[in-house]
Amino acid sequence: MTGLKGEAIKFCVTSLVPFFSMYVLLFFNIIYCINEFWGTCEIMNSFEIVEMVLGRNGRV
Repeated sequence: MTGLKGEAIKFCVTSLVPFFSMYVLLFFNIIYCINEFWGTCEIMNSFEIVEMVLGRNGRV
């Protein structure tokens, strides 16, 4: 029983890791591109990025 549980956990971890690593790489890539584009050293947090990308419809 414990062997089956261990296999299930291993399967979940190995199938989720690529998604997490993809989002992490995307997040840092966004930060890097923003810094390169505007020449600033400011690191935007995820809320600012979401506002920048999606918030233009609702806010001025």
